[in-house]
Amino acid sequence: MVTREFVMKKFIVALMALAVIGFGMAACGGDDDNGGTTGGTTGGDIFAGTWKNDEMGAKIVAASGSFTMYSIVEEGESSSEGDVVDNSWESADARGTYTVSGSAVSCTITEVNLRDKESDADNWKAYADLTAAQKAETPQTITGTVSGSTFTASVTLGGQTASAVFTK
Repeated sequence: MVTREFVMKKFIVALMALAVIGFGMAACGGDDDNGGTTGGTTGGDIFAGTWKNDEMGAKIVAASGSFTMYSIVEEGESSSEGDVVDNSWESADARGTYTVSGSAVSCTITEVNLRDKESDADNWKAYADLTAAQKAETPQTITGTVSGSTFTASVTLGGQTASAVFTK
């Protein structure tokens, strides 16, 4: 069985390698291509859409100044316990808000899904209410740039910065 720890490890790896999801995971609105605030609701919201990084098993879905980050587990993938996944599935792990200024995107994780291990039920918790240990494992800010159908994101956690590329 794929455990919550396995999904969270993938999520943390995705966050470290990317730049929200978070998902997760609180700025408001977006900006248009010319730097004017639009609240993320006009055609100028270059971050709106679905961004994927198949190598990391991560996806960001963004619209109107809000985003959700997902972990994607593919059929045949092994968990940290050695279990093999029978079928593909995805898990919402973090959500929050974003702003856009020109080609720059800044995401702020406002909630993290601390899914219950036993029941696998969602358990959304505000980032502000996470323990210090949980915050140390979950970055709150993801930054990056959009160029065409590519989002190059970066995140800093524990003094280390990592980046990853997502495509639309």
